Amino acid sequence: MAIRLMLVDGDSNARAAFKSALQGSKFEVVKECVNGDDAVSAYGAVKPEMVCLCLGAPGHAKEAGGGGIQLLARFKQADPQSRVLVLHTVDTQYLVMSAISSGAVGRIRKPYKKEAVLEALMKAEGTRSGRDAVKRTGARLKKALMVYYKKADEGIFTRMRSVLTDDLSPSGFGMKSPEALPEKTILKCEIELPGVRRVKLRGQVMRSKKIAGMDLHDIGVAITETSDEDQKALSKYILDYGSTAEKK
Repeated sequence: MAIRLMLVDGDSNARAAFKSALQGSKFEVVKECVNGDDAVSAYGAVKPEMVCLCLGAPGHAKEAGGGGIQLLARFKQADPQSRVLVLHTVDTQYLVMSAISSGAVGRIRKPYKKEAVLEALMKAEGTRSGRDAVKRTGARLKKALMVYYKKADEGIFTRMRSVLTDDLSPSGFGMKSPEALPEKTILKCEIELPGVRRVKLRGQVMRSKKIAGMDLHDIGVAITETSDEDQKALSKYILDYGSTAEKK
């Protein structure tokens, strides 16, 4: 029996290329949508087993905005059990880690390669949720590591501040900083992986709380952008040295 997919992408050529990659497989696109309004409206009637969502697809038919992570959130709100696999280009790669943390079950990069498309779909088919995917494919590391950061809007001559992280996962990290960083602040960061390399990434502050009795703030950062090479190095380091207990 075919695995029924909904494809959400405003680019007709990209939709055709995606469907071409599925030929001869057990996956079938049963509904194509060009924007988020059409997709969310049709979702209940179509009941696809998976939604393949382009992060560059428009959220609305007649107004700007509402795409990307916001559109993913609409699917998860409509059906918390929905399986959404994101499609992205180099230009939207920075959204991938946020999408995974927000509930996506996987990703496929454009331009499409048949083997990569089918491999990602087969992996996503057995994934329970995006947060579970992060926890299952990467361990959590409770170890003090050096983190260097500065705000993304600070100039090239602004020196990075150094702090410690003792809670690191493939999707984010916690750190104790003497600086109060408001939520939603975008950071440029580097994390020192001893004996391996220093990985570079961009992150968004998701939690910022003053630690009682101390001149420190508890900062939680979600990783929003990094290179494939640095992401692989980070995940491998966490897997090698962290806890791999899987949550059922």
